[in-house]
Amino acid sequence: MGDTDVSEREIFKYHDGVRDRYGDPLAIARKLKTNQHGDIETLATLCDDFQEPEASQFIEVVRKAFGLPDWNDQDGSGLTDSEVVELFGKFADYIEGLKKNTSPGPISSPPTDSESSTSPEAPSEVTREPSVSGSAAVG
Repeated sequence: MGDTDVSEREIFKYHDGVRDRYGDPLAIARKLKTNQHGDIETLATLCDDFQEPEASQFIEVVRKAFGLPDWNDQDGSGLTDSEVVELFGKFADYIEGLKKNTSPGPISSPPTDSESSTSPEAPSEVTREPSVSGSAAVG
């Protein structure tokens, strides 16, 4: 992969308020899913409703998953809380796009007794979607 341009790879590019960054989408998704505060979708919903402490926990989880610096009101660096929420939304959309555009191909599965004896039209292969965690909210 040495000569492959970043734009041709499944890399999530974002700005952290200081510089552009390139994130491994599956690593970020794992950090979001396995956070200490609970289900990321639930936290996102409660954040949208300004519920505390969940809104603050959501911001903390997203900052940590993306390696975001805190907002600095002295020099304007970093991302504000609303920008963190916006970044999460863009990432969720990105993951959904990956799920729709990624097809690993059929995975063979041996026919079961019921498929081979009672349903001659049953397919002998099962196509499985990649196991990327989460829904639109990556969770």
